[in-house]
Formats: sequence, C-alpha cells, structure tokens
Amino acid sequence: MQEQDIDFEKIKDGLLQYKQADNAVRKNELENEIIIESVPLVKKIALHLARRSTDPIEDTVSYTHLTLP
Repeated sequence: MQEQDIDFEKIKDGLLQYKQADNAVRKNELENEIIIESVPLVKKIALHLARRSTDPIEDTVSYTHLTLP
C-alpha cells in the first residue's frame, strides 16, 4: 500500500468550516470532503492496528471506513 500525504491543515480547515456552516447542503459537501481527506489517516491508523491484531488489514480499513460519519 502506497502511503499518501496527510494534509492535516486541510482537514482542520474543513472541520472549522463545517462547524460554522449553517446550510445543510454545504455541511454535506464539507462532510464528504473531510472524509475523503481523512482516508490516508484512516489507512495509517488501520495499518498500525493491524500490526497488533490477527485481523487482515482490509478488514480493519473497511471497519474504520464504516465508522466514519
């Protein structure tokens, strides 16, 4: 699995915009952007957890994706 850069500033900015948004459509757009930007972080965490577990990495990544909002 190729590691992607995690843009924490973009995630942080998206979270701040989400918090301030008062339009449901805009909140939905921001939520999708935050999730997409968070995928590399989710994969990195899943890899770390998979090293400590007997579960395959694919199961861990799938589970973490399912638990995102």
